[in-house]
Amino acid sequence: MPEGHTLHRYARDHHGWFAGKRVRVKSPQGRFSDEAALLDGRQFVSARAHGKHLFYVFEGVHDEARNVHIHLGLFGRFRRYEGEEPEPRGAIRMRMVHPDRTLDLHGPTRCECLTDQQVGDQLAKLGPDPLREECTAEAFLANLQRTRRGIGVVLMDQSMVAGIGNVYRAELLLEHRLNPFVPAREVDPDVARAMWDTSRRWLQLGVRLNRIVTSDPEEIGRSPSRMRRGERVRIYKRPACALCGGRTRVEELAGRKLYWCPSCQS
Repeated sequence: MPEGHTLHRYARDHHGWFAGKRVRVKSPQGRFSDEAALLDGRQFVSARAHGKHLFYVFEGVHDEARNVHIHLGLFGRFRRYEGEEPEPRGAIRMRMVHPDRTLDLHGPTRCECLTDQQVGDQLAKLGPDPLREECTAEAFLANLQRTRRGIGVVLMDQSMVAGIGNVYRAELLLEHRLNPFVPAREVDPDVARAMWDTSRRWLQLGVRLNRIVTSDPEEIGRSPSRMRRGERVRIYKRPACALCGGRTRVEELAGRKLYWCPSCQS
């Protein structure tokens, strides 16, 4: 499943491509046809992300369902084409077309039109996002301090912190030497704030590079943009911890495989 940096990268790119332009909106698959008809020909106002959720705003009055809410889930993906609009390929839930570019959305978990109020309701369900300037480490810390669930579970709960997925979870816990089973409320506040700062820095780098990189360039001897695939992370899907060389442990936690180092994260 795409993590937060991917959705913020999409928001940045899609805003740059379409903002201020009137776009054609279609649903070749047919499952978004009524909504596409509502939006077709309107001006695309903006795109933004919060956690793993993407929101488009189209022109219209505030009480109209002028927003598109997208959650990619495990199988959703975008494909873009330059130049003339191509013939549809595969099950395309939503297609946006401007004379010089076509963007297709395939297989999302959610693709729906919402009013401004409904968008606000959706955002209210999400925790602070390290990539949103209005979100703070203190809001993240407050969420941790009200639960006894293990920190490894809490980091995957999008109502507690938005945008952290399985890869960043494993890497953050290793970076800050946290045992994944420690109750979240027992995490030292200074460690929690440092974890927030790390997640913000890593996610910002992920937006820029369009990939997850958590390794230290000085350790690898290459810049993040030149690292090989296996060098970019230090614990996730690695047989051994990059910090101590100890064997990686794999356990099911919050419905996903957690990779962690019992030595570094004791």
